[in-house]
Amino acid sequence: MELSRMEREASKPLNWGKIFYERQLANTKENRQDKFLRHSVRSALEKNASCTGSLDGSVVLNELNDDELCAFFAQYPSCEYFSLRSWTSISNKVLRCISITFAERLIELDLSGSKVSNIHLDLLLVRCTKLEVLKLNHCPEIEVLGMTLVVRLLQRSLRELYLSDCREVRCDALLWIAGAIGPQNLGLRLLQCLDLSYCPIVDKGFVAIPHTCNKLQFLNLQECAELTDESVLAVAKHCRHLQLLNLSGCMHLSDKAASSLGSGCRQLVSLNISRCPKISDKGIRAIATGCVDLQAANLAGLSRLSEEALHYLAHRCPALLMLNVTGCERVSVTGLEHLVKGLHFVEQAVTFMGFKPVDEHVEKKLEGHLLMLERTRQTKTLEQIQREEARLLQETADRELRENSAASLLQAYMHRYKLRMHYYRLWRARVKHEKALMIQRNYRGLLGRHRADRRREELRLFYSLSPFGLCIQKAVRGYLCRCVHTKAAKLIREMYINRRKEAENGLAVKLQAQARRFLAALRVRSWKELVVRRALNSHDAAITMQRLSRMFVAKLRVSRRRQWMRDELEARNNAGLKIKVFLLAKMRLYKSKLTGDALKTFYRHKWGAITKIQQLYRSFKARESVYKMKIGLASMHYAATLIQRCFRGSRILHWRDMRLNVIAAFVLDRQYLERRGAVELSRLRYKKFLEDNQCDSASEPDDDAPMDEVWVKQFDKNKKANFWVNYSTNVITYDEPQLPLAHEMGLIGKRIKVFWVVQGVWYEGQISKYHRRKGRHRVEYDDGDHEWIHLADECDRVQIQLDDGTWAMYVMYQSEAMLEEKRKVLERQEREDFKRQAFIDAQQWKMFTDDRRGDLMFMSTINGELRAGLPNAGDWVVQDDGYGFPCFFNVVTQATVYEDPRFVYDVDEDLAAQRKYVMQEVRYALYFCKDLWEDFEKASSQGDERQLRKAMLAVKNSSKIDHLNSFVIRAKALYQQVSVVDKPLNEAVEAELQYAAWVAARLAEARDRTHSFLLKREDNKREVLRRLQPVGPGSASGEPLVCRLCGRPTKRHLEFCPTCGKRQVFF
Repeated sequence: MELSRMEREASKPLNWGKIFYERQLANTKENRQDKFLRHSVRSALEKNASCTGSLDGSVVLNELNDDELCAFFAQYPSCEYFSLRSWTSISNKVLRCISITFAERLIELDLSGSKVSNIHLDLLLVRCTKLEVLKLNHCPEIEVLGMTLVVRLLQRSLRELYLSDCREVRCDALLWIAGAIGPQNLGLRLLQCLDLSYCPIVDKGFVAIPHTCNKLQFLNLQECAELTDESVLAVAKHCRHLQLLNLSGCMHLSDKAASSLGSGCRQLVSLNISRCPKISDKGIRAIATGCVDLQAANLAGLSRLSEEALHYLAHRCPALLMLNVTGCERVSVTGLEHLVKGLHFVEQAVTFMGFKPVDEHVEKKLEGHLLMLERTRQTKTLEQIQREEARLLQETADRELRENSAASLLQAYMHRYKLRMHYYRLWRARVKHEKALMIQRNYRGLLGRHRADRRREELRLFYSLSPFGLCIQKAVRGYLCRCVHTKAAKLIREMYINRRKEAENGLAVKLQAQARRFLAALRVRSWKELVVRRALNSHDAAITMQRLSRMFVAKLRVSRRRQWMRDELEARNNAGLKIKVFLLAKMRLYKSKLTGDALKTFYRHKWGAITKIQQLYRSFKARESVYKMKIGLASMHYAATLIQRCFRGSRILHWRDMRLNVIAAFVLDRQYLERRGAVELSRLRYKKFLEDNQCDSASEPDDDAPMDEVWVKQFDKNKKANFWVNYSTNVITYDEPQLPLAHEMGLIGKRIKVFWVVQGVWYEGQISKYHRRKGRHRVEYDDGDHEWIHLADECDRVQIQLDDGTWAMYVMYQSEAMLEEKRKVLERQEREDFKRQAFIDAQQWKMFTDDRRGDLMFMSTINGELRAGLPNAGDWVVQDDGYGFPCFFNVVTQATVYEDPRFVYDVDEDLAAQRKYVMQEVRYALYFCKDLWEDFEKASSQGDERQLRKAMLAVKNSSKIDHLNSFVIRAKALYQQVSVVDKPLNEAVEAELQYAAWVAARLAEARDRTHSFLLKREDNKREVLRRLQPVGPGSASGEPLVCRLCGRPTKRHLEFCPTCGKRQVFF
């Protein structure tokens, strides 16, 4: 480029002798024209007195020559908005001067009607890094190369582009704007406004623009007669934020294009489809159904349009304020009049057939909205009263229910208490009865024991007197019985025999029963075992059959799956080979077209990718080998530990040896303590020795260091400001006091690097101390040395380490204490400015008396403002309160106030009406914005993602937020105080404005969050689609297929991930 070549020539070494000679020669030639040149430039500068902002250079293009234009434009280095309309004789010298002077600050550039060529654009746009608006209307020489320069130089800043009636802008230029052609061309992605009216464009070039410029809000395609439905379909699909669209004169558009606009561009506010004869009622109905916010529509020349479509459009679009149906043959004047009567805030137009908004339609709409809000508030009040009554009834019923429950509970408790007392009494009676019975038993047992003792005593006495009496009696009685009763003896013998036989028979029966019982138990046990074995055998047989059937089915499925996998693998391999062959051919073609640096860049990227893959594979193999080595070392460590434990267990000593070991351990511990004490004493001596050796002149005690001052922060209710008190010195100040040596003391503990000039090496260390009297810091170097340095004097060879680990020169380093002190200085300066301004505002008023009414009046000596004064305004004088603040002292009542009490703070009717209107608008917008913020906050607190997305989209699409921001700014401007000593704003209004500003700020944050969320969602979708592409060994990308949940490698034919076990989803 020419400018870059000039810069390279300017960087060459200069021949100062030749330059001096040329300057002397030029001075002799220009002496005659100097006066005329300066006079003409001076006159042009007088016409354009502003040196900043916008500059219209069209008025001086035909009056000045090139040198004068350069001198003229050099006086505007801060120009941001520049216009060069209808410049026919363009000079490269002037363009180069403009580019060097203020092109870097340009925001808007207008070259409409000028004979601008591609070279001119190259000279002018090379430095325009901040340009947002570019107007090239009616520039016939702009072609593809010019658009290439615009896209390459302004693709990061340009937002508005106007190319009306540029006949050379065709398909290739549009493809450059869309970024469809050209290496490393991203297109104008930030473009919001595009004007291509009267350009000979076709669908092939225009279709690519909506794909890239999807942020378009204004699009003008007037008289682009070659465009068809395909272009409008692309616009409706991608440009969702489009608000103004002009398709006038596009003859080939049909109902298909209109239907796509209704379904895609739902934010349309203004639409012009005049002179599109193929659009009928069907397309208008689709537009009315989708674009409910439509406010202006131009349908002139639609011969197939009927009155039914117009009525449907007016019904579906309540905000419609302007409609043009000139040339619509099927629309009658009577039908249009009836349509206007049925609408609000519109009237029939005079200059065209249609309707337009009435005067003051905004105020009438506002009255309707206010009436609606009043009715809504009344309805909500009634509903709230009904809810309150229902709540009171419910609370009464709940209270009665609680009382009944409490009474029932008390009754249950009393009944349970009585039952417990009854059973307690029964238990006490039973205990007493049992104790009485126990006493009776004890007494009767005692009596029985006494009788038994007496009986035993009698028997013992009887036996002692006649020891053989009983035996003799028994023998005699038996003999007499046998002699006298022979039958009795026989019967007794038979009885004994029978008893023996019965005992034998009973024993045999008992043995038989036990044997039968044992045999029956054996039979039952064997039968149970047989039944269990039969059940087990049948169960095993069923399980075996199930396993065989499942194994057969599984083998069948596996064989089918393997066959399917083989077929799929074969298909993938074939497809991969075809894709590989195709890509190799394309890559060869692409590499054959590359030359020089581009080819080197391609191979460098290729080798970098190969190196990265090698590094990843080697790191994987290294981690695998290290993991195996760790497992082997852990196994060896575990085995060694186990062997040591076994060995130590076998070496356990006897208790006597253990006792001797304890005694020896005690002796060794005492020796260890003595040795440790001696080592500690020697260490202290060595430390003292090092300190004595390291002492220098700056290590002396800092006795002259000032003591830290203690300041207490308090609040003054009268002045409504903070002040600080030092009780040690009894000093009061309204300026935040500065802490002495805060920056120097804050450096203690910081890491530092010092450059030693002789060695040529940077030595690192740490700051440990600061000597106040000498102003030096002690640096402890890492190698053990130390040094006292005055950092301000040695700032050129000192670096300080920042919190993030980087190093900065001491000259550039700013600590938190230094920033805090600078903040205090700035606040002190602001307070001084405030005091000065307060005194100026308080003393600017000159008092005089109105001759007609006799009232006191005040006039400002600064801006001439008039104010009405109170009757006692002359009693107030301006004084200093002792701390530099102005106060007002009443010489009669001896009262002191800080707000100006001399004026009547009544505003005129116009200002009051403006304030009332603005506050109504603020409240109206705040009503809707508050609901939006509450929904958003509720969804955020509950964590409901669906409601949160819904609330975020509502915040993004709402227009009430912009309404609230604009009127809050107007309200703050209307309620702004003229003087700093005037009476402050009403607290209720101030609180309301602060709340409105807070809600607007929160909704702005919500909008930013919504924008970030939408961008992140789009990026996530692209990333998921990229990662979930069905790739394989023969795919184009070559990347492995991974699970979208755990990120581990998987295979596409698997229904569940083999790592995490969750279901896989592929697109």
